[in-house]
Amino acid sequence: MIGGRSWHQHQASSKTEHPAEVALFLDFLANSEDAADLLLTERGVPANEVIRAYVTPQLDDVNKSVVEFLDALGPEVGDAPPATPPGGGAIEDVIDQNTQKVLFGELTPEEAADAFIEELQRALDDAM
Repeated sequence: MIGGRSWHQHQASSKTEHPAEVALFLDFLANSEDAADLLLTERGVPANEVIRAYVTPQLDDVNKSVVEFLDALGPEVGDAPPATPPGGGAIEDVIDQNTQKVLFGELTPEEAADAFIEELQRALDDAM
């Protein structure tokens, strides 16, 4: 399975039967001028700076302004944070569930902390 919400956020299942092909496809999407010619900024401004520079002359004035804005903003925000590990997205649900159990007296804070670690570890393990 391949999915993504923006240009720089494509992902694939680690359980795919075709990891080499998926890697080639993702590399094509992120690093190919042919893919860039098709997508331009349809999925967002390319994160790959070489591809961004390649597509910018092809963009309309509005999208060129977006690229200029993002380029100017880059030094202010710094590097992107590390990607969440597979299964790590469960952390908010696990925190919410255990917080509710503490607030309603179903668990002590210590029990909730133990449950939090166990449940999050299970989510990480299941994602591998």
